[in-house]
Amino acid sequence: MLNDPFSQVMVVGAVANGAGAAIAVYLWNQQRTERYLLFWAGAWLVGATRFLIHLPADVSPHLRTFEVGVLFPLLFICNMLACYDLLPAKPWRSRYVVAITSAVLFAYGFTAASIRVPFEMTYALVTAIFLLDGICLWIAYRATHLSGHAIGAVTFFCWSAWFSIGLALLGNDLPKSIIGPLFNIPLALSLVMIALQRRGRELAESERTLQKIFETAPTPIVITRLPGGEIERANSLAFDTFGLPADAGGGQPQTLESALAGTAQIRGDLEAGRRVSGRELAVTRAGDTRTLAVNADRLDLETGPRHIFSFYDLTALRRAEAEMRSLYVRLASAEDGERRALHRELHDTVGANLSALRLELDVAAALLARGDRDAALQHLRSAGEVTSETVAMARDLMAGLRPPSLDDFGLVAALRSYAQAQTARLGIAIEVAGQDLAPRPGSLVEGALFRIALEAVINAVRHAAPRLVRVVIGERADRVLLCVEDDGVGFDAVAQGSRPGHWGLQNMRERAHAIGATFEIDTAPQAGTRILVEAPREAA
Repeated sequence: MLNDPFSQVMVVGAVANGAGAAIAVYLWNQQRTERYLLFWAGAWLVGATRFLIHLPADVSPHLRTFEVGVLFPLLFICNMLACYDLLPAKPWRSRYVVAITSAVLFAYGFTAASIRVPFEMTYALVTAIFLLDGICLWIAYRATHLSGHAIGAVTFFCWSAWFSIGLALLGNDLPKSIIGPLFNIPLALSLVMIALQRRGRELAESERTLQKIFETAPTPIVITRLPGGEIERANSLAFDTFGLPADAGGGQPQTLESALAGTAQIRGDLEAGRRVSGRELAVTRAGDTRTLAVNADRLDLETGPRHIFSFYDLTALRRAEAEMRSLYVRLASAEDGERRALHRELHDTVGANLSALRLELDVAAALLARGDRDAALQHLRSAGEVTSETVAMARDLMAGLRPPSLDDFGLVAALRSYAQAQTARLGIAIEVAGQDLAPRPGSLVEGALFRIALEAVINAVRHAAPRLVRVVIGERADRVLLCVEDDGVGFDAVAQGSRPGHWGLQNMRERAHAIGATFEIDTAPQAGTRILVEAPREAA
Protein backbone atom coordinates (compact mmCIF):
# COMPACT_ATOMS: atom_id res chain seq x y z
CA MET A 1 0.00 0.00 0.00
CA LEU A 2 2.87 2.38 0.79
CA ASN A 3 4.14 1.91 -2.80
CA ASP A 4 1.09 3.87 -3.93
CA PRO A 5 2.08 7.56 -4.40
CA PHE A 6 -1.28 8.73 -3.09
CA SER A 7 -0.85 6.70 0.09
CA GLN A 8 2.64 8.11 0.52
CA VAL A 9 1.24 11.64 0.28
CA MET A 10 -1.34 10.83 2.94
CA VAL A 11 1.31 9.43 5.32
CA VAL A 12 3.72 12.34 4.78
CA GLY A 13 0.89 14.84 5.17
CA ALA A 14 -0.36 13.25 8.41
CA VAL A 15 3.17 13.08 9.87
CA ALA A 16 4.06 16.66 8.83
CA ASN A 17 0.80 18.09 10.17
CA GLY A 18 1.05 16.07 13.39
CA ALA A 19 4.61 17.28 13.97
CA GLY A 20 3.54 20.87 13.30
CA ALA A 21 0.68 20.56 15.79
CA ALA A 22 3.04 19.16 18.44
CA ILE A 23 5.49 22.02 17.86
CA ALA A 24 2.73 24.66 18.10
CA VAL A 25 1.35 23.15 21.32
CA TYR A 26 4.84 23.05 22.85
CA LEU A 27 5.48 26.70 21.97
CA TRP A 28 2.06 27.69 23.31
CA ASN A 29 2.84 26.00 26.64
CA GLN A 30 5.93 28.21 26.87
CA GLN A 31 3.94 31.38 26.29
CA ARG A 32 0.20 31.01 26.66
CA THR A 33 -0.66 34.57 25.75
CA GLU A 34 0.05 33.94 22.06
CA ARG A 35 -3.25 33.02 20.39
CA TYR A 36 -1.74 32.45 16.94
CA LEU A 37 0.05 29.36 18.30
CA LEU A 38 -3.29 27.85 19.28
CA PHE A 39 -4.69 28.61 15.81
CA TRP A 40 -1.68 26.90 14.19
CA ALA A 41 -2.00 23.92 16.51
CA GLY A 42 -5.67 23.64 15.56
CA ALA A 43 -4.96 23.96 11.85
CA TRP A 44 -2.26 21.26 11.86
CA LEU A 45 -4.30 18.97 14.09
CA VAL A 46 -7.28 19.22 11.73
CA GLY A 47 -4.93 18.76 8.77
CA ALA A 48 -3.44 15.60 10.26
CA THR A 49 -6.94 14.22 10.89
CA ARG A 50 -7.96 15.01 7.31
CA PHE A 51 -4.96 13.19 5.87
CA LEU A 52 -5.65 10.18 8.09
CA ILE A 53 -9.28 9.78 6.99
CA HIS A 54 -8.86 10.83 3.34
CA LEU A 55 -8.43 7.31 1.96
CA PRO A 56 -11.22 5.74 4.05
CA ALA A 57 -13.45 8.68 3.02
CA ASP A 58 -13.27 7.54 -0.61
CA VAL A 59 -15.40 4.52 0.32
CA SER A 60 -17.45 6.04 3.17
CA PRO A 61 -19.97 8.76 2.31
CA HIS A 62 -20.23 9.83 5.95
CA LEU A 63 -16.46 10.28 6.28
CA ARG A 64 -16.45 12.08 2.97
CA THR A 65 -19.09 14.52 4.21
CA PHE A 66 -17.20 15.01 7.50
CA GLU A 67 -13.90 15.63 5.68
CA VAL A 68 -15.23 18.05 3.11
CA GLY A 69 -18.01 19.72 5.08
CA VAL A 70 -16.29 20.05 8.49
CA LEU A 71 -12.53 19.42 8.45
CA PHE A 72 -11.77 21.35 5.27
CA PRO A 73 -13.44 24.60 6.49
CA LEU A 74 -11.98 24.26 10.01
CA LEU A 75 -8.48 23.72 8.61
CA PHE A 76 -8.42 26.95 6.63
CA ILE A 77 -10.36 28.99 9.18
CA CYS A 78 -7.64 28.21 11.75
CA ASN A 79 -5.03 28.82 9.07
CA MET A 80 -6.39 32.27 8.23
CA LEU A 81 -6.84 33.29 11.86
CA ALA A 82 -3.28 32.18 12.72
CA CYS A 83 -1.81 34.45 10.04
CA TYR A 84 -4.24 37.32 10.67
CA ASP A 85 -3.48 37.29 14.41
CA LEU A 86 0.19 38.02 13.63
CA LEU A 87 -0.67 41.39 12.08
CA PRO A 88 0.51 44.19 14.46
CA ALA A 89 -2.28 46.49 13.26
CA LYS A 90 -5.42 44.64 12.25
CA PRO A 91 -7.62 46.47 9.68
CA TRP A 92 -10.76 44.59 10.83
CA ARG A 93 -11.87 43.09 14.09
CA SER A 94 -11.05 39.42 14.43
CA ARG A 95 -14.70 38.46 14.87
CA TYR A 96 -15.53 39.91 11.48
CA VAL A 97 -12.71 37.92 9.89
CA VAL A 98 -13.96 34.77 11.64
CA ALA A 99 -17.53 35.38 10.49
CA ILE A 100 -16.64 36.06 6.84
CA THR A 101 -14.08 33.25 6.56
CA SER A 102 -16.42 30.76 8.24
CA ALA A 103 -19.34 31.73 6.00
CA VAL A 104 -17.29 31.32 2.80
CA LEU A 105 -15.54 28.08 3.75
CA PHE A 106 -18.52 26.33 5.32
CA ALA A 107 -20.64 27.31 2.32
CA TYR A 108 -18.03 25.76 0.06
CA GLY A 109 -17.79 22.67 2.30
CA PHE A 110 -21.55 22.19 2.31
CA THR A 111 -21.65 22.55 -1.48
CA ALA A 112 -18.69 20.19 -1.99
CA ALA A 113 -20.26 17.61 0.34
CA SER A 114 -23.55 17.79 -1.53
CA ILE A 115 -22.28 17.69 -5.09
CA ARG A 116 -19.01 16.84 -6.77
CA VAL A 117 -17.23 20.14 -7.47
CA PRO A 118 -14.25 20.23 -9.87
CA PHE A 119 -11.05 19.64 -7.92
CA GLU A 120 -9.52 22.65 -9.74
CA MET A 121 -12.00 24.84 -7.85
CA THR A 122 -10.78 23.42 -4.55
CA TYR A 123 -7.15 24.10 -5.39
CA ALA A 124 -8.02 27.58 -6.63
CA LEU A 125 -9.70 28.32 -3.27
CA VAL A 126 -6.73 26.93 -1.33
CA THR A 127 -4.33 28.94 -3.53
CA ALA A 128 -6.27 32.15 -2.76
CA ILE A 129 -6.21 31.40 0.99
CA PHE A 130 -2.45 30.76 0.93
CA LEU A 131 -1.91 34.02 -0.95
CA LEU A 132 -3.86 35.87 1.75
CA ASP A 133 -1.82 34.10 4.42
CA GLY A 134 1.38 35.12 2.69
CA ILE A 135 0.22 38.73 2.41
CA CYS A 136 -0.62 38.84 6.14
CA LEU A 137 2.81 37.47 7.07
CA TRP A 138 4.58 39.83 4.67
CA ILE A 139 2.78 42.82 6.18
CA ALA A 140 3.80 41.55 9.62
CA TYR A 141 7.41 41.29 8.42
CA ARG A 142 7.38 44.86 7.07
CA ALA A 143 6.08 46.10 10.43
CA THR A 144 8.29 44.04 12.76
CA HIS A 145 11.32 43.06 10.62
CA LEU A 146 11.27 39.59 12.14
CA SER A 147 12.72 37.12 9.65
CA GLY A 148 10.34 34.34 10.77
CA HIS A 149 7.47 36.31 9.24
CA ALA A 150 9.36 36.61 5.96
CA ILE A 151 10.09 32.87 5.82
CA GLY A 152 6.42 32.08 6.49
CA ALA A 153 5.29 34.56 3.83
CA VAL A 154 7.70 33.11 1.24
CA THR A 155 6.54 29.60 2.15
CA PHE A 156 2.91 30.47 1.49
CA PHE A 157 3.75 32.29 -1.75
CA CYS A 158 5.76 29.29 -2.97
CA TRP A 159 2.99 26.92 -1.83
CA SER A 160 0.33 28.82 -3.80
CA ALA A 161 2.69 29.05 -6.80
CA TRP A 162 3.26 25.29 -6.64
CA PHE A 163 -0.48 24.66 -6.74
CA SER A 164 -0.83 26.94 -9.77
CA ILE A 165 2.11 25.31 -11.59
CA GLY A 166 1.11 21.82 -10.47
CA LEU A 167 -2.38 22.22 -11.88
CA ALA A 168 -0.89 23.17 -15.22
CA LEU A 169 1.78 20.42 -15.28
CA LEU A 170 0.21 17.51 -13.38
CA GLY A 171 -3.50 18.13 -13.70
CA ASN A 172 -5.45 15.41 -11.89
CA ASP A 173 -2.22 13.86 -10.57
CA LEU A 174 -1.45 16.92 -8.42
CA PRO A 175 -2.87 15.28 -5.25
CA LYS A 176 -0.40 12.45 -5.76
CA SER A 177 2.62 14.79 -5.47
CA ILE A 178 4.45 14.70 -2.15
CA ILE A 179 5.73 18.26 -2.61
CA GLY A 180 2.57 19.92 -1.23
CA PRO A 181 2.65 18.35 2.25
CA LEU A 182 6.40 19.03 2.51
CA PHE A 183 5.72 22.78 2.61
CA ASN A 184 4.59 22.21 6.21
CA ILE A 185 8.27 21.73 7.16
CA PRO A 186 9.49 25.30 6.35
CA LEU A 187 6.17 26.58 7.68
CA ALA A 188 6.80 24.88 11.03
CA LEU A 189 10.35 26.25 11.00
CA SER A 190 9.03 29.77 10.39
CA LEU A 191 6.58 29.32 13.27
CA VAL A 192 9.42 28.37 15.63
CA MET A 193 11.41 31.40 14.47
CA ILE A 194 8.40 33.71 14.87
CA ALA A 195 7.71 32.47 18.41
CA LEU A 196 11.35 32.74 19.49
CA GLN A 197 11.89 36.12 17.85
CA ARG A 198 8.70 37.60 19.30
CA ARG A 199 9.60 36.29 22.73
CA GLY A 200 13.15 37.60 22.40
CA ARG A 201 11.88 41.01 21.36
CA GLU A 202 9.42 41.10 24.26
CA LEU A 203 12.18 40.15 26.67
CA ALA A 204 14.45 42.84 25.22
CA GLU A 205 11.71 45.45 25.45
CA SER A 206 10.89 44.33 28.97
CA GLU A 207 14.58 44.57 29.90
CA ARG A 208 14.83 48.09 28.47
CA THR A 209 11.62 49.11 30.24
CA LEU A 210 12.79 47.73 33.58
CA GLN A 211 16.20 49.33 33.09
CA LYS A 212 14.57 52.70 32.44
CA ILE A 213 12.35 52.26 35.53
CA PHE A 214 15.47 51.24 37.49
CA GLU A 215 17.41 54.32 36.36
CA THR A 216 14.57 56.81 36.81
CA ALA A 217 13.27 55.43 40.12
CA PRO A 218 12.93 58.23 42.70
CA THR A 219 14.76 56.14 45.30
CA PRO A 220 18.28 54.65 45.39
CA ILE A 221 18.32 50.97 44.35
CA VAL A 222 21.31 48.65 44.76
CA ILE A 223 21.64 44.99 43.70
CA THR A 224 24.41 42.88 45.24
CA ARG A 225 25.53 39.37 44.38
CA LEU A 226 26.48 36.64 46.79
CA PRO A 227 28.44 35.29 48.48
CA GLY A 228 30.70 38.37 48.74
CA GLY A 229 27.97 41.01 48.63
CA GLU A 230 29.64 42.95 45.81
CA ILE A 231 27.54 45.63 44.14
CA GLU A 232 26.37 44.27 40.79
CA ARG A 233 24.14 47.15 39.75
CA ALA A 234 23.03 50.49 41.16
CA ASN A 235 20.98 53.33 39.73
CA SER A 236 22.28 56.85 39.36
CA LEU A 237 20.52 58.08 42.49
CA ALA A 238 22.33 55.42 44.53
CA PHE A 239 25.66 56.61 43.13
CA ASP A 240 24.86 60.19 44.15
CA THR A 241 23.38 59.36 47.56
CA PHE A 242 26.09 57.00 48.76
CA GLY A 243 29.00 58.46 46.85
CA LEU A 244 29.76 55.18 45.09
CA PRO A 245 32.72 55.22 42.72
CA ALA A 246 31.93 55.29 39.01
CA ASP A 247 33.16 51.71 38.50
CA ALA A 248 31.01 50.22 41.30
CA GLY A 249 29.13 47.31 39.82
CA GLY A 250 31.65 47.19 37.00
CA GLY A 251 35.25 46.15 36.89
CA GLN A 252 36.17 47.14 40.45
CA PRO A 253 34.20 45.07 43.02
CA GLN A 254 32.86 47.01 45.99
CA THR A 255 30.55 45.82 48.74
CA LEU A 256 27.57 47.81 49.95
CA GLU A 257 28.84 47.49 53.53
CA SER A 258 31.95 49.49 52.63
CA ALA A 259 29.82 52.34 51.27
CA LEU A 260 26.97 52.24 53.77
CA ALA A 261 27.46 51.29 57.40
CA GLY A 262 24.70 49.27 58.96
CA THR A 263 23.84 47.10 55.96
CA ALA A 264 25.85 44.14 57.27
CA GLN A 265 23.07 43.29 59.74
CA ILE A 266 20.49 43.62 56.95
CA ARG A 267 22.52 41.23 54.83
CA GLY A 268 22.58 38.75 57.72
CA ASP A 269 18.78 38.92 58.00
CA LEU A 270 18.40 38.30 54.27
CA GLU A 271 20.72 35.32 54.35
CA ALA A 272 18.64 33.95 57.23
CA GLY A 273 15.54 34.19 55.01
CA ARG A 274 14.03 37.26 56.69
CA ARG A 275 12.77 40.08 54.50
CA VAL A 276 13.67 43.60 55.67
CA SER A 277 11.10 46.40 55.49
CA GLY A 278 11.28 49.98 56.75
CA ARG A 279 14.55 49.71 58.68
CA GLU A 280 16.12 53.12 59.23
CA LEU A 281 19.79 53.98 58.70
CA ALA A 282 21.69 57.23 59.14
CA VAL A 283 24.00 58.18 56.26
CA THR A 284 26.50 61.03 56.57
CA ARG A 285 28.06 62.51 53.48
CA ALA A 286 29.87 65.84 53.20
CA GLY A 287 28.77 66.72 56.73
CA ASP A 288 25.07 66.20 55.95
CA THR A 289 23.36 63.39 57.88
CA ARG A 290 20.35 61.87 56.18
CA THR A 291 17.86 59.29 57.46
CA LEU A 292 17.05 56.45 55.06
CA ALA A 293 14.44 53.70 55.26
CA VAL A 294 15.63 50.40 53.76
CA ASN A 295 13.58 47.67 52.12
CA ALA A 296 15.53 44.57 51.10
CA ASP A 297 14.80 41.09 49.83
CA ARG A 298 16.57 38.06 48.40
CA LEU A 299 16.16 36.98 44.78
CA ASP A 300 17.30 33.51 43.73
CA LEU A 301 18.41 33.31 40.10
CA GLU A 302 19.97 30.53 38.06
CA THR A 303 23.27 32.44 38.10
CA GLY A 304 23.18 32.73 41.86
CA PRO A 305 21.27 34.61 44.58
CA ARG A 306 21.04 38.39 44.67
CA HIS A 307 20.11 40.90 47.35
CA ILE A 308 18.01 43.86 46.25
CA PHE A 309 18.08 47.01 48.38
CA SER A 310 15.79 50.00 47.92
CA PHE A 311 16.13 53.14 50.03
CA TYR A 312 13.69 55.93 50.81
CA ASP A 313 14.92 59.28 52.10
CA LEU A 314 13.07 60.11 55.32
CA THR A 315 15.21 63.16 56.13
CA ALA A 316 12.60 65.74 55.11
CA LEU A 317 9.88 63.79 56.93
CA ARG A 318 11.90 63.51 60.13
CA ARG A 319 12.84 67.20 59.99
CA ALA A 320 9.19 68.10 59.40
CA GLU A 321 8.21 65.97 62.37
CA ALA A 322 10.82 67.76 64.50
CA GLU A 323 9.55 71.13 63.29
CA MET A 324 6.00 70.02 64.01
CA ARG A 325 6.95 69.04 67.54
CA SER A 326 8.69 72.37 67.97
CA LEU A 327 5.60 74.10 66.61
CA TYR A 328 3.39 72.24 69.06
CA VAL A 329 5.67 73.34 71.91
CA ARG A 330 5.61 76.96 70.74
CA LEU A 331 1.85 76.79 70.21
CA ALA A 332 1.36 75.50 73.75
CA SER A 333 3.74 78.16 75.05
CA ALA A 334 1.93 80.88 73.10
CA GLU A 335 -1.45 79.65 74.31
CA ASP A 336 -0.17 79.63 77.89
CA GLY A 337 1.25 83.12 77.39
CA GLU A 338 -2.08 84.35 76.02
CA ARG A 339 -3.87 82.85 78.99
CA ARG A 340 -1.41 84.48 81.42
CA ALA A 341 -1.72 87.83 79.66
CA LEU A 342 -5.51 87.61 79.72
CA HIS A 343 -5.39 86.63 83.41
CA ARG A 344 -3.12 89.57 84.16
CA GLU A 345 -5.32 92.03 82.25
CA LEU A 346 -8.45 90.75 83.95
CA HIS A 347 -6.76 90.90 87.36
CA ASP A 348 -5.17 94.31 86.93
CA THR A 349 -8.06 96.08 85.19
CA VAL A 350 -11.43 94.38 85.32
CA GLY A 351 -10.68 92.69 88.64
CA ALA A 352 -9.46 95.93 90.24
CA ASN A 353 -12.48 97.85 88.94
CA LEU A 354 -14.89 95.20 90.21
CA SER A 355 -13.26 95.44 93.65
CA ALA A 356 -13.64 99.21 93.53
CA LEU A 357 -17.26 98.82 92.42
CA ARG A 358 -17.95 96.49 95.35
CA LEU A 359 -16.38 98.98 97.73
CA GLU A 360 -18.45 101.88 96.38
CA LEU A 361 -21.63 99.85 96.64
CA ASP A 362 -20.80 98.77 100.21
CA VAL A 363 -20.19 102.36 101.24
CA ALA A 364 -23.40 103.50 99.55
CA ALA A 365 -25.33 100.78 101.33
CA ALA A 366 -23.87 101.82 104.68
CA LEU A 367 -24.72 105.48 104.09
CA LEU A 368 -28.27 104.60 103.10
CA ALA A 369 -28.59 102.60 106.30
CA ARG A 370 -27.69 105.75 108.30
CA GLY A 371 -30.05 107.86 106.22
CA ASP A 372 -27.36 109.92 104.48
CA ARG A 373 -28.91 109.88 101.03
CA ASP A 374 -26.77 112.63 99.49
CA ALA A 375 -23.48 110.91 100.32
CA ALA A 376 -24.88 107.54 99.20
CA LEU A 377 -25.98 109.04 95.85
CA GLN A 378 -22.48 110.40 95.31
CA HIS A 379 -20.97 106.92 95.83
CA LEU A 380 -23.58 105.38 93.52
CA ARG A 381 -22.57 107.82 90.78
CA SER A 382 -18.95 106.82 91.35
CA ALA A 383 -19.98 103.15 91.08
CA GLY A 384 -21.67 103.91 87.76
CA GLU A 385 -18.47 105.48 86.44
CA VAL A 386 -16.48 102.43 87.55
CA THR A 387 -19.05 100.18 85.83
CA SER A 388 -18.77 102.12 82.55
CA GLU A 389 -15.00 101.98 82.72
CA THR A 390 -15.15 98.20 83.39
CA VAL A 391 -17.45 97.64 80.42
CA ALA A 392 -15.02 99.58 78.19
CA MET A 393 -12.11 97.49 79.49
CA ALA A 394 -14.03 94.27 78.81
CA ARG A 395 -14.80 95.45 75.27
CA ASP A 396 -11.12 96.21 74.70
CA LEU A 397 -10.14 92.77 75.94
CA MET A 398 -12.68 91.07 73.66
CA ALA A 399 -11.57 93.19 70.72
CA GLY A 400 -8.00 92.09 71.37
CA LEU A 401 -9.06 88.45 71.14
CA ARG A 402 -11.03 88.95 67.89
CA PRO A 403 -12.28 92.41 66.92
CA PRO A 404 -16.04 92.50 66.30
CA SER A 405 -15.49 94.58 63.18
CA LEU A 406 -13.68 91.62 61.59
CA ASP A 407 -16.80 89.47 61.80
CA ASP A 408 -19.26 92.30 61.17
CA PHE A 409 -17.58 94.29 58.37
CA GLY A 410 -14.65 92.24 57.07
CA LEU A 411 -10.88 92.32 56.92
CA VAL A 412 -10.34 95.77 55.44
CA ALA A 413 -12.68 97.47 57.94
CA ALA A 414 -11.06 95.66 60.86
CA LEU A 415 -7.58 96.73 59.75
CA ARG A 416 -8.73 100.35 59.32
CA SER A 417 -10.25 100.31 62.82
CA TYR A 418 -7.03 98.89 64.21
CA ALA A 419 -4.92 101.49 62.36
CA GLN A 420 -7.00 104.38 63.67
CA ALA A 421 -6.76 103.11 67.23
CA GLN A 422 -3.02 102.44 67.11
CA THR A 423 -1.79 105.49 65.15
CA ALA A 424 -2.13 107.86 68.08
CA ARG A 425 -0.99 105.30 70.66
CA LEU A 426 2.14 104.23 68.76
CA GLY A 427 3.03 107.63 67.36
CA ILE A 428 3.50 106.49 63.73
CA ALA A 429 1.35 106.69 60.62
CA ILE A 430 -0.47 103.45 59.76
CA GLU A 431 -2.27 103.44 56.41
CA VAL A 432 -4.69 100.78 55.19
CA ALA A 433 -5.55 100.56 51.48
CA GLY A 434 -7.85 98.23 49.60
CA GLN A 435 -11.47 97.52 48.83
CA ASP A 436 -13.83 95.16 50.61
CA LEU A 437 -13.37 91.63 49.26
CA ALA A 438 -16.32 90.05 47.49
CA PRO A 439 -16.97 87.29 48.14
CA ARG A 440 -15.48 87.47 51.61
CA PRO A 441 -12.76 84.96 52.50
CA GLY A 442 -13.48 82.31 55.10
CA SER A 443 -13.28 83.27 58.76
CA LEU A 444 -10.07 81.29 59.29
CA VAL A 445 -8.39 83.09 56.39
CA GLU A 446 -9.58 86.50 57.57
CA GLY A 447 -8.44 85.81 61.13
CA ALA A 448 -5.02 84.57 60.04
CA LEU A 449 -4.42 87.53 57.68
CA PHE A 450 -5.53 89.96 60.38
CA ARG A 451 -3.11 88.42 62.89
CA ILE A 452 -0.27 88.41 60.36
CA ALA A 453 -0.88 92.10 59.62
CA LEU A 454 -0.94 92.94 63.34
CA GLU A 455 2.24 90.99 63.97
CA ALA A 456 3.97 92.68 61.02
CA VAL A 457 2.96 96.14 62.30
CA ILE A 458 4.08 95.36 65.85
CA ASN A 459 7.41 93.95 64.62
CA ALA A 460 8.00 97.04 62.52
CA VAL A 461 7.29 99.34 65.47
CA ARG A 462 9.51 97.32 67.82
CA HIS A 463 12.52 96.78 65.58
CA ALA A 464 12.46 99.02 62.48
CA ALA A 465 11.72 102.54 63.83
CA PRO A 466 9.50 103.39 60.85
CA ARG A 467 7.69 106.64 60.12
CA LEU A 468 5.06 104.94 58.00
CA VAL A 469 3.60 101.44 57.91
CA ARG A 470 1.34 100.66 54.94
CA VAL A 471 -1.10 97.71 54.83
CA VAL A 472 -2.60 96.81 51.45
CA ILE A 473 -5.35 94.25 50.81
CA GLY A 474 -5.99 93.06 47.24
CA GLU A 475 -7.20 90.05 45.28
CA ARG A 476 -6.12 88.13 42.21
CA ALA A 477 -8.39 85.46 40.73
CA ASP A 478 -9.38 83.31 43.71
CA ARG A 479 -6.47 84.47 45.89
CA VAL A 480 -6.31 87.18 48.59
CA LEU A 481 -3.19 89.35 48.77
CA LEU A 482 -1.85 90.99 51.94
CA CYS A 483 1.11 93.35 51.76
CA VAL A 484 2.64 95.07 54.80
CA GLU A 485 5.56 97.44 54.12
CA ASP A 486 7.41 99.98 56.19
CA ASP A 487 10.15 102.57 55.64
CA GLY A 488 12.18 101.46 58.65
CA VAL A 489 15.78 100.31 58.97
CA GLY A 490 15.19 96.81 57.50
CA PHE A 491 17.41 93.85 58.36
CA ASP A 492 19.34 90.89 56.96
CA ALA A 493 16.61 88.24 56.55
CA VAL A 494 19.07 85.34 56.25
CA ALA A 495 21.02 86.26 59.36
CA GLN A 496 17.88 87.05 61.36
CA GLY A 497 16.24 83.75 60.39
CA SER A 498 19.22 81.75 61.64
CA ARG A 499 19.20 83.30 65.13
CA PRO A 500 17.36 81.40 67.87
CA GLY A 501 14.59 83.09 69.83
CA HIS A 502 13.29 85.41 67.09
CA TRP A 503 9.78 84.09 66.54
CA GLY A 504 8.04 87.03 64.85
CA LEU A 505 8.77 86.02 61.27
CA GLN A 506 8.39 82.33 62.10
CA ASN A 507 4.98 82.90 63.65
CA MET A 508 3.78 84.86 60.62
CA ARG A 509 5.12 82.20 58.24
CA GLU A 510 3.46 79.39 60.20
CA ARG A 511 0.13 81.26 60.30
CA ALA A 512 0.33 81.62 56.52
CA HIS A 513 1.19 77.97 55.93
CA ALA A 514 -1.62 76.88 58.26
CA ILE A 515 -4.20 78.27 55.80
CA GLY A 516 -2.35 77.14 52.67
CA ALA A 517 -0.89 80.59 51.91
CA THR A 518 2.53 81.60 50.61
CA PHE A 519 4.75 83.91 52.66
CA GLU A 520 7.47 86.11 51.18
CA ILE A 521 9.65 88.76 52.74
CA ASP A 522 11.73 91.37 50.92
CA THR A 523 14.11 93.38 53.09
CA ALA A 524 17.68 94.58 53.43
CA PRO A 525 19.54 96.79 55.92
CA GLN A 526 18.45 100.44 55.61
CA ALA A 527 15.95 99.49 52.84
CA GLY A 528 12.71 98.91 54.74
CA THR A 529 10.73 95.69 54.86
CA ARG A 530 7.98 94.30 52.66
CA ILE A 531 5.92 91.23 53.63
CA LEU A 532 3.67 89.61 51.04
CA VAL A 533 1.12 86.88 51.79
CA GLU A 534 -0.98 85.22 49.10
CA ALA A 535 -3.80 83.11 50.53
CA PRO A 536 -6.76 81.14 49.19
CA ARG A 537 -10.24 82.36 50.01
CA GLU A 538 -10.82 79.23 52.06
CA ALA A 539 -8.22 77.59 54.30
CA ALA A 540 -6.56 74.65 52.54
